[in-house]
Amino acid sequence: MSAPTVLDLRRRTCFVCHTIAHFEQCQDGHPDGWVHPCKCILVAHQACAISMVDSLPGKGAQPRCPICRHPYEIEKTRYASLELLRLGNRLSLTAGKFLVYGAGGVLCLYAGERLFNIMRLWGTYSLKSVFGETIFDILLTDDVSNWSWSNRLFIPTLSLHALYTQPSLRHLLSCILCFPSEPPLRIRNQLVHNALRIDTGNPLVNTFTTPFDTFTPRWPPTPVQFGACIYLAHLAYDLVTIRALRLSSLLPGYTSMLLDVYSLSVVFRAWRRARNDGQDVRDQIQEVMVDDGVPAPLAAAAPAQPPPAAAPEPEPAQVNDEQENNIWCQLLFPLIARGMGEVLKRSAGYCHWRPAQQVLGIRSPMRSIAITLNTDMLSDVDYWERFTVWLWSEAVDPVWLRNTLGLGLFCITRDCVHAYHVRLKKNEIKSRRIRSRNFEGLDPRVLDLIHPVT
Repeated sequence: MSAPTVLDLRRRTCFVCHTIAHFEQCQDGHPDGWVHPCKCILVAHQACAISMVDSLPGKGAQPRCPICRHPYEIEKTRYASLELLRLGNRLSLTAGKFLVYGAGGVLCLYAGERLFNIMRLWGTYSLKSVFGETIFDILLTDDVSNWSWSNRLFIPTLSLHALYTQPSLRHLLSCILCFPSEPPLRIRNQLVHNALRIDTGNPLVNTFTTPFDTFTPRWPPTPVQFGACIYLAHLAYDLVTIRALRLSSLLPGYTSMLLDVYSLSVVFRAWRRARNDGQDVRDQIQEVMVDDGVPAPLAAAAPAQPPPAAAPEPEPAQVNDEQENNIWCQLLFPLIARGMGEVLKRSAGYCHWRPAQQVLGIRSPMRSIAITLNTDMLSDVDYWERFTVWLWSEAVDPVWLRNTLGLGLFCITRDCVHAYHVRLKKNEIKSRRIRSRNFEGLDPRVLDLIHPVT
């Protein structure tokens, strides 16, 4: 004779919601509505047992019976693609932690000025990778003495900004504001000196001439037009994906970087306060229930509210929709943007599609850039600002445009994979059920069976 199961009980009492049901009332119900998950006589609704497991403190702890302490076995639908995503995410996060801890140990040996120099090198590398070396060598140069005080402060902090936030178009707003509106004095003097020797009629030399209208819509766009496009695209993307606008998105650039650093400290303090308050509340509830005569093992599983009249519909466990910060993706975002831009360039060149080449701004690189000596240089106070706009829009190969479009495609792909990952996790949580056990090992005479055993 096989051991009886929960379906053989004449009267069933849910130890979570305390609802009593007779076997006649369960004839038309779902066969999996009740579960006997342990080795003692406790039974429960499947939904109530799942709700109790979700409410237990401690993420990842093994749920156990409050009486016999037998571990519950939870069954759920397995997705091969979800397991692969979890494995890749776990490996990436583990490698990122090793990278952070290893880099932290190395940086502790090179504190102070050396650390600041490393941050500045990463900032200059990101600017060169995303916007191209030609624009960087003309507007900023590797000589720090040619930088303004704001660039000396904020270019090194680009690394901190990248460490805290996921790569997005908002990073480019902070990067583009690092470029000045005109070349430094040394570059201007060099351009004037070279104007006497360079043949402006050479087709390999791109020469700036006036007048030049900076307000005319152009493609590739001017720096102001480019920044406005990124700003609007980022706001629209936030409205579509998260249906909200972040304050750091409304205030881009240096203000956004400062807000990110401030919000990091606020979140850390709130996390510590919530953790301490939650521990105090759990300790107080435990003490009160023990003083009232409730056994300590049942105190964690006892409901905080009066038992309902019927088994409630369980609310699915919450899935964190926020993406975890991946150190690889954050620190290598300049390389990602550069690689995606190169992929777009090669793809457009391979298919020979003229509209795609025009959108990507593909043009033959110039060997040198020159200016013409005329009276406009003396009379036009905005001459070098016009030169900078011309440099962005018409002079150099706009690698920054392709890198921006490539980074945007990467962010869309990353968010789509993350949404698919979250959907699989939610489906897995909905499919969970606690495995029911028979009453093997118990005396059938102590059970209230439909057909009693004598």
